[in-house]
Amino acid sequence: MNLAYIQHGEWGGPYHTAMADGVSIGPAPRNPYIGGYGAKIPTQCCVLYRGHWRRVYAACYSNQSSLYVRIKGVDTLVSLEMDQ
Repeated sequence: MNLAYIQHGEWGGPYHTAMADGVSIGPAPRNPYIGGYGAKIPTQCCVLYRGHWRRVYAACYSNQSSLYVRIKGVDTLVSLEMDQ
């Protein structure tokens, strides 16, 4: 079962964690960055939260990336737990 947790709060915490209503996996849009690194890399995942499907984006500047969604214009952290 695929789960997503959305962490609300200012960067650095404290965070309020809420579970998303659903997770969808589909084809990912093309990466707009030639080098593969960037601030808004679209992933193949979407989360259902408060009645809206939201694309999960990755901010990747090194070998580690942070996943987030945009909620009311604010980048909000997402933690995904996916079945293999």
